[in-house]
Amino acid sequence: MLVKESNKNKIEKMIAEAEGRATARTLIFDDIIFDIKEIEKKLGIKKKDMIGIKACVDTNAQDFPKAYKYRPESTHYTMIRKANGWDLKTVERNTTRREGHAYELELPKHTKLAIIKSMSNF
Repeated sequence: MLVKESNKNKIEKMIAEAEGRATARTLIFDDIIFDIKEIEKKLGIKKKDMIGIKACVDTNAQDFPKAYKYRPESTHYTMIRKANGWDLKTVERNTTRREGHAYELELPKHTKLAIIKSMSNF
C-alpha cells in the first residue's frame, strides 16, 4: 500500500493489527512519513535513483541497561521504493534493535552507483 495521506486510515489499521495490545514502542502514520523524509535526506540522491530500495525500519531502536534480562519488542515495518512512492509491505512486532540501527536498507546496484557518484562530486 502506497504511503500517502489518502491511505492513512488503511495504514493505521495495519499498524493497529500488528500492535494488538502493545502500548510501548509503538508506531503512528506520522513516524513513517518522518522516516521516509529522513531516508531520502540522508541518501541525498534523486528519487528515480531510489527505485527498488527496500527499507526495514524500527523507529524505536534504542539501547537498554544491562540490568534488563531481555530486549523488549517494538513495531517494525518494511517498505519498498516504487516509481510512484514508498510501498508499505509489512508491519510487525519484533525485538527492538539497538540504537543507531533503526534503518536497514537493501540497495539495488543503480542506487549504490548514484550514491557513489553523489559522494564523488561535492
